[in-house]
Amino acid sequence: MNSREDLGDRLSSNIVAEELRGARVVKAFNQLPAEVLGRDPWVSGGRRVVFVSSNDDEASGIVQTLAKELGFSPIGLGKINEGGRLLLFRTPLILHNLVEYPLE
Repeated sequence: MNSREDLGDRLSSNIVAEELRGARVVKAFNQLPAEVLGRDPWVSGGRRVVFVSSNDDEASGIVQTLAKELGFSPIGLGKINEGGRLLLFRTPLILHNLVEYPLE
C-alpha cells in the first residue's frame, strides 16, 4: 500500500496542520535520518543542510534560527505545499549528504 495514495496525494504535514487548528506547523529536519541528525553537522569545513517549510513565516524563521544555532545550514523552501513537495525524491539519499561550504 502506497502512503501517498492513502493520503489522497496530500502531504501529511498539511493534514497535521488541519487537525491541530491553531498550531504553527513547520516541516524541518525530516529529510535526514536520525543517524545523520545525531552526527556533528560540521562536515569537512561546511555545514550539513536542512530544509524548512511552513505556512507560517514567523514559525519558519524561528526553526531556521534554531537550525543555525545547532550548527546546520537551513534552507527555506516556502510553504508546506511548495517545499514539502520538493522533498518527495524517489532517491532520498541525495538529501542526506548536502553540505553548504563558505565562499572564500
